Amino acid sequence: MLDAVVADVVFTKFDTKKEGFLTNTRSKIVQRETLNKLALQLGLDKLVKSSTRTVSHNNYMYGNAFEAFIGAIYVDQGYDACKHFIEERVIAPYINIEKLARKEVNFKSKLIEWSQKNKVKISFDLIESFNDQDNNPIFQTQVTVCGIAGGIGTGYSKKESQQNAAKATMKKIQSDQAFRAELDAAKAALKKAKKDAEKAANAEAEAVATDIEAVATDVAAVATAIAAAKTATAKATTEVAEPEPTEEILNATEATEPELTVDEAEPSEEVLEEAEAAEPGDADFDEEDADEPEEEAEEADEAVEEAEEETVSAEESTEAGETEEPVDEAEPSDEALEEAEAAEPGDADFDEATADESEEEAEESDKATDEAGEEAEESDEATQEPKAIASMLQGLIEKKSEEESHKA
Repeated sequence: MLDAVVADVVFTKFDTKKEGFLTNTRSKIVQRETLNKLALQLGLDKLVKSSTRTVSHNNYMYGNAFEAFIGAIYVDQGYDACKHFIEERVIAPYINIEKLARKEVNFKSKLIEWSQKNKVKISFDLIESFNDQDNNPIFQTQVTVCGIAGGIGTGYSKKESQQNAAKATMKKIQSDQAFRAELDAAKAALKKAKKDAEKAANAEAEAVATDIEAVATDVAAVATAIAAAKTATAKATTEVAEPEPTEEILNATEATEPELTVDEAEPSEEVLEEAEAAEPGDADFDEEDADEPEEEAEEADEAVEEAEEETVSAEESTEAGETEEPVDEAEPSDEALEEAEAAEPGDADFDEATADESEEEAEESDKATDEAGEEAEESDEATQEPKAIASMLQGLIEKKSEEESHKA
């Protein structure tokens, strides 16, 4: 109740002041020390009976009695009567509100504000604690400003000792010229140290930035080298994957290519002479005998063509990597056999020379067929040999490519 009435009184008197000023003024009036003084001034100490000592440093019994007295007035008479009593019988005769508002009682807060404004560091250090004659604890605190020892304060509590130390320090700052000069020197040294620290930090940051740039350059170089290595590897792989035959291999292949062309069989000189001799009007000329050499020549031509076709098929099978079955020997045609059987000794139409020539031509046709088969076999062998060489060279190239890839 006392806080509410005092707040009302302070707000009415200082209606243009800020909230902080009003709060500090109210707290100065209602604090324990002020209430104890008011109780003594009003004579309440004579009305209080107690079994404890009232002279103790932390005994606020009279102040508590004053608060109880104000509460009783409020309960008995109401708020208006309570407010009138405080304004007329307490504040007006015993408290000068304007003077009390200007009085500084929280020195610790004041010192902290000053340190923040001047950007200096302060600390409250407990240096000693002991008991007095009445066995009451006493604390001793020292304030340090920028590493310089300030005021020392004592009190029955740490808070009280800190307040007293702050009060002594503020007094030294305001009146002690030597202490202020020492503080100025400490502040200058602190400012210089701060600048040096900033310079060192900037230098270190620049060094780090330089190192980062160097590392970035190295990384770029490594990336370029890796890209070049990849390009070289890809190029080498392409070259190895599609090897081109060398001139030596091409020359060897051309040299080993078999010539499978078979010349067309020409009729023998004897056949030509007999054909010329067998003209119409000759006594020995027989049309059937004249037709037989021509038929035999046509059969020989057919045998040669068959041999050529078999040779071409042998070439195709060689290129496809397949093995062609050996060419069977050409057998004489049925017509030739029938003519041979019909042309027996004693026949009027039989001509021994013509029969012999037919047999010789058939043998020559068989030989030509055999030679064509042998040439086809030789062509197969000759074709397989360069393929084996090319396969061996391909294996060597692949092996070399794998070694280069492993090295890369």
